[in-house]
Amino acid sequence: MSKKAQAVAVAAELPPLEIGKYAPSERDSVRKWVLYGRSGSGKTYMAGTFPRPLFVDLEGGMASLVPLIKDGKEILRLPAAGPIVSYADFLDCLELVELSLQEGAGFETVVFDSINQLQYLMALEIVAAFDKTREYDDQLTRSDYGKLARMMETAIVRMFSLNCQVVIVCGTQQQDANDTIWPALIGTKSVPNMLRLADAVGYCLSEHVPATATAPEHQLYQVSFSNCAEWVAKLRGAEVPFLSPNVYPFS
Repeated sequence: MSKKAQAVAVAAELPPLEIGKYAPSERDSVRKWVLYGRSGSGKTYMAGTFPRPLFVDLEGGMASLVPLIKDGKEILRLPAAGPIVSYADFLDCLELVELSLQEGAGFETVVFDSINQLQYLMALEIVAAFDKTREYDDQLTRSDYGKLARMMETAIVRMFSLNCQVVIVCGTQQQDANDTIWPALIGTKSVPNMLRLADAVGYCLSEHVPATATAPEHQLYQVSFSNCAEWVAKLRGAEVPFLSPNVYPFS
């Protein structure tokens, strides 16, 4: 079926248009999250504190969840042996998540960790699928970058369409110390579209705290859902302090 025929079929199934009063529902609560920050800032750990999480494991970086598991937290993983090794595998996993939600899933949150790795797998898929003259065998062409951006945007919409809490984990991008810190994705539209679709965007950060007379040296993990000059953040539908401990109380 062509895309035009698919669009016509979908339109035919839509309910009649009508005007009604707006009634807030659970769908209006904070459901779509983006957690980003540098490596080791606590993104994965914080995602693990969400209720009954299922991690779609893209990079095998779940070791930081061990303390949560030792405290009795049940964390599911897909694939069970992880991590995902190809874009085709990711699509299979995403379809399994969608089917599981329709049939009554044993999870309430789906965590995609991380979409930086997902975009890398997309790039490998593009290079393998399209036979082009390249300066290097694995180098994307200009049109490949456009294809990659469209694939990423389509995947983000599909991930955020899941009928549950959705957490997207992403690394950071900063050209120099004076630049605002952003999630790091290839494509000029990918990051703005992801942040637009999200209900909450939290910047995870960590700071080394030297020892004092009353406390040993330790690492302080925090997350901000407030936009500022240094990082991009957002929170829609809830209130939290400007800086919260990176153990957000979802469990």
